Amino acid sequence: MIIDGHAHSAGPFFQAETLIAKLDELGVDKVVLCQNTRNNAREVWHPFENREIGSNSVLSYIGNVFLRVGAWLMNANRHLKERNEFVRNLADRCPDRVIPFYWLNPRDPNALADADQAVSRDGFRGIKLHQCVNAFSCDDTILDDLAAFAARKVVPIFIHLYSTAEAKKFLALVRRHPNTNFVVAHLIGSEILAPHAAEIGNVYIDISPAYGSKKEWVRTAISTFGADRIIFGSDTPFGRNGLARNLVKIRSLNLDAGEEAQILGGNMARLLGL
Repeated sequence: MIIDGHAHSAGPFFQAETLIAKLDELGVDKVVLCQNTRNNAREVWHPFENREIGSNSVLSYIGNVFLRVGAWLMNANRHLKERNEFVRNLADRCPDRVIPFYWLNPRDPNALADADQAVSRDGFRGIKLHQCVNAFSCDDTILDDLAAFAARKVVPIFIHLYSTAEAKKFLALVRRHPNTNFVVAHLIGSEILAPHAAEIGNVYIDISPAYGSKKEWVRTAISTFGADRIIFGSDTPFGRNGLARNLVKIRSLNLDAGEEAQILGGNMARLLGL
């Protein structure tokens, strides 16, 4: 089974028809989908999309600063619930192809209740947190509450970390919640987590997008965390043809068949009980 473990409801994944067509074209079985700050059918050009940069480099943290400013200028916190509903509707239309994750703002006073409703009533299979769009800290009390909730409901928390300081706070969080599974977006913070990889077996590493995951960093992540803790994804719509390009990248690593199968979908399937 091949699962795009990180994508947004935009670009080819904006409509059910184009979503199914893209997955079928590339032989991908399912996609983990969360909302996008703008729901539209365009893929987003990126200046580095035709070459690879290291995601856990200084460039990632610099990029996060621009992402946070852009989110503020766009007032990206508006209409979170409506955009989550958009994802749920796509999942309802494509129940065998879309795995919906709920984008949550931990600073919302109703965050925990919203998470419970999303998972218990609305069928969301995971929680998405983004420190650039929603300026929370990993040592906020609500993060412990959400981690405990995710452990009870057996759903993963997918998090985009903002800075090295937040990666260190995140490390403390995952140590406090060993029964909660976390997915770290874009390898960001993996240099902070790597020395502790053996003791934090509940942490998985996402290797999207195609332009932000150099082969050497993917190889390092595999050797450090193990092939059974690497999550394949595209980060669609960011970077054109990202899903196809990341598939080519993984298949060019010359992994053994078992490791490749784990990365391309087996690990996410196991996290979600598929």
